[in-house]
Amino acid sequence: MKNKQKIEPLGSAVQIELEIKGATSKGIALPDSHDYIQERAKVLGVGPEVKDKRIKVGATVFFKSWALQTVIYDDEKGDFVEEKHCLAVVQ
Repeated sequence: MKNKQKIEPLGSAVQIELEIKGATSKGIALPDSHDYIQERAKVLGVGPEVKDKRIKVGATVFFKSWALQTVIYDDEKGDFVEEKHCLAVVQ
């Protein structure tokens, strides 16, 4: 699926936008002392080899925290996870 952006997911990569609970406007996470940061994100794009049709643009996915990869090109930042590291999807 093509994005309007320069950075596009390939293979089984899923491009995401992190949804951090308790984050500041700059994206700095400030969780409560009894809370934790969930690895939750909105799907912005999917690579052509993503097999699970529930993982689509606009869906929310939960993923393994260590699986996040960030790419920076020019002034654009893209966050990606492989489909196999997605644990759940909310539609």
